[in-house]
Amino acid sequence: MKILFVINSNEDFYGPIGTMLLSAMAKKEGHETDLLVLSNENIFDKIESFMPKVIACSSHTGEHRIYSRINKEVKSRYPDLFTIIGGPHATFFPEDLDGAGFDAICIGEGEYAFVEFLNTVERGDDFSDIENIMIPGAPKPLLRPLVQDLDQLPYPDWELFYKHKNTGVTQPPVMNFMTNRGCAYKCPYCFNEYFYQNYSGQKYSRRHSVNYIIDEIRTAKEMIDFKFIRFVDDIFSYKADDWLREFSGRYSKEIGIPFYVHSRLDLMNNEVAKLLKGCGCSSVHMSIESANPSIRNKLLKRNITDEEIYNGARACNDHGLTMVVNTMLGLPTSTLEDDKSAVDFSVKAKIFVVEFPIFQPYPGTALGDMCIEKGYLDLDKSDFKMYGLSHKSLLNCFDDKQKEIQFNISLLGPTAVRQPLLRNLIMNHLIYWKTNSIFHLIYKIGKIITYPRKVYRRRYSLKERFEIAMKTLRIEKLKRPGLKS
Repeated sequence: MKILFVINSNEDFYGPIGTMLLSAMAKKEGHETDLLVLSNENIFDKIESFMPKVIACSSHTGEHRIYSRINKEVKSRYPDLFTIIGGPHATFFPEDLDGAGFDAICIGEGEYAFVEFLNTVERGDDFSDIENIMIPGAPKPLLRPLVQDLDQLPYPDWELFYKHKNTGVTQPPVMNFMTNRGCAYKCPYCFNEYFYQNYSGQKYSRRHSVNYIIDEIRTAKEMIDFKFIRFVDDIFSYKADDWLREFSGRYSKEIGIPFYVHSRLDLMNNEVAKLLKGCGCSSVHMSIESANPSIRNKLLKRNITDEEIYNGARACNDHGLTMVVNTMLGLPTSTLEDDKSAVDFSVKAKIFVVEFPIFQPYPGTALGDMCIEKGYLDLDKSDFKMYGLSHKSLLNCFDDKQKEIQFNISLLGPTAVRQPLLRNLIMNHLIYWKTNSIFHLIYKIGKIITYPRKVYRRRYSLKERFEIAMKTLRIEKLKRPGLKS
């Protein structure tokens, strides 16, 4: 049976791991798969040429509107096609998809549910009783247990994305991999806590073996000539345990490709930093989230002291690891002084690659629901876009001028951190100006220059630099729709 996977765009270098894994699962069952990139191809031409039986997509909140609109058009012309949607939005807000015409909604971890759905459709049987598969308008289904042995899953189907003629990413400079699932933390602005509640009593944080990861990367490398790896786990390693020691000992000898991980500043110590650096890690992505310790620990429940942040940053600097650190602006109950202090806090901690995203109050998260309860958020007016962290605040507890200043800090703050001599000019004057195309340009140029040198830390050809610059410009245009390229 033929399955067509649909993604919205490919405006970055990274293939969608979840979609590629589902394709691998489907192929393992004998199905044929193909990919459509909505930004590059006409879906109706693709349907006519490929003749799929099932169309599948995965969506975040905001992006779901695109897939819902496309699905209505597809079902109006091809009513016998089966369509299914999964992903974060389908898991947390399946009721939003009731009128979109999907035949099925996949909730939670969906690899085995998706395969069972495909096989059931192929047989022509009823799929309404499959665990994790919800019929629009029906009650939520039972959920099958989480996959505990991640090594039983196949490697993602990299050919689906990287060998597809219409993605334009046949030889990416960077590739994404995942070593684990299930973040151990329950931050109130994240959906992780809600997701965890759906699987109460089960082991939530799970890990691939080092053997699996080494073999996966080696297999991918035989197919694709990538030069850098991003491990996109929520937390790569919680401590210097046996897994990290084995990984560190083997990775540099058997793989040797520089990489990037996600962690937390309170988890970074000299031992962890030394193990990461020793096997080829060049940079670590972490979050402070607020320079105000009361907001950070009471509102955001981060439970990280200033001293722990300074110590973690010192360990990274001592071992030559670049830190990429987020601090949110426009948090409920925060002030403009809190937002401005984010810049100075980063400088004091000697963190030089920073991002200052605007807080996005997603309903369904504890903090999003708090904003609704307190009247900070008017759901009738909210517009949850794909890149909400790069839009002005949606909270009505800030006036338009405050929102503009927050947005200017998000654009100019990284430069103030990298160039302390410009700090007073930026923070005392420029952030109070009207947002303009120059501010956007400063942000984009800073990112284009900083990330290849400091984060990915490898030499790029002139062609690669140009491609990275163009990709960055297009991505930032999507993230910040008010700017002009």
